[in-house]
This record gives sequence, C-alpha cells and structure tokens, in this order.
Amino acid sequence: QRVTLLESPGFTKPTTTGFWSEDLPPQRTFTEVIEGRRYHVTEIRTALFATSAGKYTIGPAILECVVPEVQRVVDNDPFSMFGRSMFGSQKVTLRTKEIAVIVKPLPDGAPPEFAGAVGDFSLSTAVDKSMAAQGDPVTLTVTVNGSGNIRTVPDPLLPTMPEFKAYDSSSSSDINTTGETVRGSRTSQIVLVPLKAGATAIPPITLAWFDPKTATYKTDRTRPMPLTITPGSVTAGGALGGGGRGAIEVVGQDVRFLRTEMSSVTSRHQPPWESPLFWLFQLLPVGMMVFAVVHERRRRRLDGDIGFARQIRSGREATRRLKKASALAARGDDGLFAELSLAVTGYAADRLNRAAAGLTQDDLRSLLAARGVKPDLIEALLRFLESCDMARFAPAAAGAADRRRLLDEAASLIENLKRGGL
Repeated sequence: QRVTLLESPGFTKPTTTGFWSEDLPPQRTFTEVIEGRRYHVTEIRTALFATSAGKYTIGPAILECVVPEVQRVVDNDPFSMFGRSMFGSQKVTLRTKEIAVIVKPLPDGAPPEFAGAVGDFSLSTAVDKSMAAQGDPVTLTVTVNGSGNIRTVPDPLLPTMPEFKAYDSSSSSDINTTGETVRGSRTSQIVLVPLKAGATAIPPITLAWFDPKTATYKTDRTRPMPLTITPGSVTAGGALGGGGRGAIEVVGQDVRFLRTEMSSVTSRHQPPWESPLFWLFQLLPVGMMVFAVVHERRRRRLDGDIGFARQIRSGREATRRLKKASALAARGDDGLFAELSLAVTGYAADRLNRAAAGLTQDDLRSLLAARGVKPDLIEALLRFLESCDMARFAPAAAGAADRRRLLDEAASLIENLKRGGL
C-alpha cells in the first residue's frame, strides 16, 4: 500500500483446490522499500498441504480498494495561474499472478502400517488405570505429536485385542501455528472393556509416516501396557427374601378323575437317542471346537495381514467418520467437508490396501476399474471429492441444503461401493 485508502479494502484469498489449508497467524505489518518507493505491507500467511500427487494451480489473490484521484479543472478566471484541483475517488482491482505447483507422489517402500501421514511425528499411549475389574471400562489415550498436517493424521491402527471390547470415545486436535511450522497434537480416546480376568496387556500400537525432510518413511511403536484384571462382582437377581409368612393364596382349582381301566394307559417312556435334543447336545462340543479354530485363524490373519485387517475394519471406520461428519454438520462446523472426503477416500483406500494420501484421481479411477467398479460410480466418486474440495475452500457458498446433500451422497457412495464388489 503506497496511497491512502478511502474505504476498507475487500480481500479475496487465492483458490487452493487440491490442498488442505491452515492459517498461520498473526498477520505481519511492516514497511518495505521497492524501487525507491516506501510501501506499507500486510503479510497473510497460509500453510498448504497437498491432498494427492499431480499438477495444481494456486489462484490469484484479489484486492478491491478505493483510492483518491486528483483531477485538474480549467479555470476561466484570468487571475488564476494554475487552475483548480478537484478530488474524487477511483475503484482499483489488483490481482496477483497464478502459481503452478507440481506435487510429487510419495516414494515406494512404505511400511505396511503406513496410512498417509506426512510430517515428523511421535506416538505415545496411556491408560487411566493399571488395575480394573472385569467389565470395568479402561480408557486408552493415544496421542500423536509433531509437525505437519495434524488434523488429517489418521488414527493409529489398533491391534487385535480379543481380551477387550473396544468403543471409540472421542478425538481432538490441538494446533499451534506460531512461526512458519504447523505443530500440534491429535489425541484419541478408546474405551476398552475387559472380558476376562487375569494378567494381560494392551499390545504395542504403531504409527508410520513419511518425513519430507529426510525423504524416508519412519515408524514409532509404543510399549505394551500391562493390566491386571480382577474378577468382576456378580449380583444374583431374583433372590428369595426372608420375609414373614403371608396368607395362603388359592391360584387354581381342578378335579382329576382316577382311571379305572389300566388298558388305556400307555407307556410314555422314550429312549434318549430318539430325541433330537440328544443329538444336538452331542454335536454342540464339535461345533464349538470348529468355531474356536475358525476364530483363532481369523485372529492370526488379522494380526499378520494388514491389508485384510484394513478391509475388515473399513466399514466401521467409514461409519465412524460419517457420524463425526454428521455431528460437525449439526454444529455448522466447516470441518464437515474434510471429514466427508476422508470417509470416502479412506474407505476406498482401505479396501484397496493403499495409502489414501498417495492416491491421485487417476490412481483411483484405474484401481477401482480394475476391481470391477462401474465407470459411472467411479465418476460420481471423483465428482464428490471435487465438490468437497470446493466446499472446503469456499465454505460460505455451501448452505445447509448442500451440507445435507453431501452427507447423504457420502453414505450412498460408500454403500454403492460395497454393493459394487469393492
């Protein structure tokens, strides 16, 4: 700014389609000399995180302002040597140049636990108690600290824990944008209900990420957390009380006549092997053994096959994100659009056993087509992701009806992908 502004200027941020954005306050105000002229400068900084590889364009920043304008007026007064000056105003629109950005894909060699996190992170866990009774909930807190796009760091994949029943409780992010680095933490809480008594432990939890500074994949693994589970107290219901006597109540009356002829009485005794229940009880142990073998094989496969585990849990993870998006929509939170995009992309990535952060639109199109997904469904998915990106970067243009439509469309896309063989 080199001239005085007559009105507050109107500023339009650049369009950043294809990027997550994070403001970096505070705004800096300073003076700078350019080609011998002194300017008043206001600097607005934003951190951008690419959602996938490819070529992108950052649109122009637009500033509309009103500046004073001096006009010379010819004066017919013979005694006036210079004429008169009149002051008016002029509306000026300024635009910056577009910026072309090429985003490289992530390199090969990602560990099996990698789910798309990019930055520099560390992982920690804690439980609210080291001893609990059977059936008494234990809260497991998983915290990811570091620098990068903390809001989009996926939750670490929990190992199989047959001794517990797990319930997702809550998650929150604490972002610190001082300086030129986005730092912070993402905390998730999981409620674990122990199913049997004894000495047990919460297995190690793993987080993998790509560090752009060193151009390498890194992994952090927590230590096992021992727990002592004591037998739960069982309260018997329907116990008989020891109260005093009461009056005898007649509950029914009938008359049964004695049979005078034994010839009409037939034996009702039946050998046990002629009863279907006899054979059912004989086969029950065999069925339980078969179930135990199948369950143990499935558990081992879940522990050793990350791709299989992601496929099994893909539906539950998508449902969790859709519920979170619905809660954000109810509060009018613009984070709804990012959560919907993560729900659909994450579901497809889990079913394909690919990192969501490394999937381009071309990758999605070819991979889904190879899995037999119909072309019209693929195009509908890609259009949905573009709609989410547009709404995320221009939330004011998305009304309540648009938010509800995107919620319904996300649920419909995931259901159609399930039916389409993905």
